[in-house]
Amino acid sequence: MAQEISRVILERAKSVGRLSVDQIMSIFELERQNQTDIDRVLTKLEGCTKLVLLDMDGTITTERFVSELAKATGKTEQLMALLDSENVDAATRSQDIAALFRFVHKSQFKQVARAIPIRDDVIAVVNALRRRGYKVGVVSDSYFVAAEIVRRRIFADFALAHTLSFDAGVCQGSLLVNRAFYHVDGCAEHECCKSNVLRYIFEQEPVLQQANVVAVGDNLNDVCLLKLAQRAFTIEPKHPALSDASITQISHFGQLLILMSQETAVPEDMELQVV
Repeated sequence: MAQEISRVILERAKSVGRLSVDQIMSIFELERQNQTDIDRVLTKLEGCTKLVLLDMDGTITTERFVSELAKATGKTEQLMALLDSENVDAATRSQDIAALFRFVHKSQFKQVARAIPIRDDVIAVVNALRRRGYKVGVVSDSYFVAAEIVRRRIFADFALAHTLSFDAGVCQGSLLVNRAFYHVDGCAEHECCKSNVLRYIFEQEPVLQQANVVAVGDNLNDVCLLKLAQRAFTIEPKHPALSDASITQISHFGQLLILMSQETAVPEDMELQVV
C-alpha cells in the first residue's frame, strides 16, 4: 500500500513538472513505514525453516526505549505519570505516550536508539544463529524508528514494531499500531498481541509449526508469543507469568545458544564471534 501511495505522489509531482522537498520526504516516510509491514517481512521469510523472535525492550536492550527517550528529552516525569495511571487501558496509554513525544525530531529518536545499551553477547549470538540457518527477527511493542536501528545494530533480519508519524522529520505524536499484531483467528486473550505475528508466519511457512521457532522475552506482553513458540526463553523476567514451566529462564544470551544446541542434540560451533 505504501509503495502505491508513493507512486501516486511521484506521478502527481511529475505531472506538474517538479518534486518538492516535502514530497520527497513524504515518499521516504511511507517507504520507512512499509518496511515493517507484515507482507514485506513475509517475503524475507519465504522458505524459512528455523526462526528466532526477540523482544526489544529489556531483552535485547537493558533499558526501555521510551524511558531513555524521555530522559533525553526531559519528559521523564510526564512519562512516569502515564505509566503509573491505573484507569487507562493499554491502547490509550500507548497513544498518550506517543503524544508525549510530539514535536521531537526524528534525529533524537535515532540518537537514543543508537546509544541504548544492548546485552552482552547478543550480537555474537545473533550472528551464530544466522550462520546455523536461523532467521532472526525483532518483535517489539515500541516504535519502528527505534526497532529498526536496534535490528541493524545486532544484525537481525527484520523488525516488526509500531510506527509513529513524522512530518518533515518531526514527530506528530500519533501512533499507528502494526497490523501484524492483529489476526482474524488471533490470540484468544488479546486483540492486539505479539503472538499474532507468529500466526501470520505459520500460515505462510507451516513447516515452522513443528519444532523450529524460538522466542525470547522479558515481560507480560511477551507471554502469549512465548507460549506459541516451540521453545521459549526469558531473560531477567519482570512479571510472575514468565515463571511458567514452558518458559526457560536464562541469565545471558550465550546461555541461549548453549541450551538451543543441547536441545537439538547437534554438535555446534560454540564460538561467539561477530562476522
